[in-house]
Amino acid sequence: QDSAFGDLLSVRDAEGNVLGAVDASGSARFANLETGGISIASGAAEVNAQGEIVTNATAGRATLGANRSDLTIRNENVTANTLIYVTPTTPTNNRVLFVKETGDGFFTVGFDTTAGINTTFNWWIVGVAQTASSTGGN
Repeated sequence: QDSAFGDLLSVRDAEGNVLGAVDASGSARFANLETGGISIASGAAEVNAQGEIVTNATAGRATLGANRSDLTIRNENVTANTLIYVTPTTPTNNRVLFVKETGDGFFTVGFDTTAGINTTFNWWIVGVAQTASSTGGN
């Protein structure tokens, strides 16, 4: 579907079907995408009074302190249609780092119990577009 601004650039097949489009807001739609690489801009981050990270970036790095079992990251990009990936980049004392909770505007990463060591991890927020075929209906 076209944006409210209209497509500035459309790629069409021989029958005139739109295969991809870029609109005036900078949004793009493609059926498939192949690329040699992707760069994700990092946003500013701060730590609030509760010790939570507050950022608008869709990817980042954080450290869970040795005496904490979890860390909350506040981010307006997190919704019910968001996948969150976490990858530890330092030892975890054989504990599994996982996404413990998500909600509109936040996610919490941690362990069942404290790891006893500082654990640094990368995180990535991926929005999933809902379509009629992905809602689980028949």
